[in-house]
Amino acid sequence: MSYYSRTDSDGLYADLGIGGSMELLTRLGNVYYADYPDSTRAQTANASSVGNFIISNTSAAGKKVFKNASTLINSSFVNVDFSGTYTVVLSNFNNLVPSRYSNRQYSFATIGIGLTDAEAALLYSLVQQYQTDLSRQV
Repeated sequence: MSYYSRTDSDGLYADLGIGGSMELLTRLGNVYYADYPDSTRAQTANASSVGNFIISNTSAAGKKVFKNASTLINSSFVNVDFSGTYTVVLSNFNNLVPSRYSNRQYSFATIGIGLTDAEAALLYSLVQQYQTDLSRQV
């Protein structure tokens, strides 16, 4: 999955909620959080919520997050099958109730299974060109 955020805001805003058990918070206190169903949390410094964020399955339990074609998080978590679950963009989806609505503006989003590093870099390049072709600030 990926999303291109055009808004820089810091706060408790979920950018993706998946299956009621996973959420991605692009910028909360200048930190990027990826919360996973096994109560594992990956986090790293992130001073801006603007950019192209790509979340990819690298293996059964491997997860990688890219920001603008650079690796932001590379971790292993419990293997969770999200098929048949809900994916909600711009909010969390906890116990089948949307919450933590995001105030960010997205200009592009994708849903898929997983990308290699090279594919993630190519997707970033294509999205940048798409934004430029539409005369959007990138």
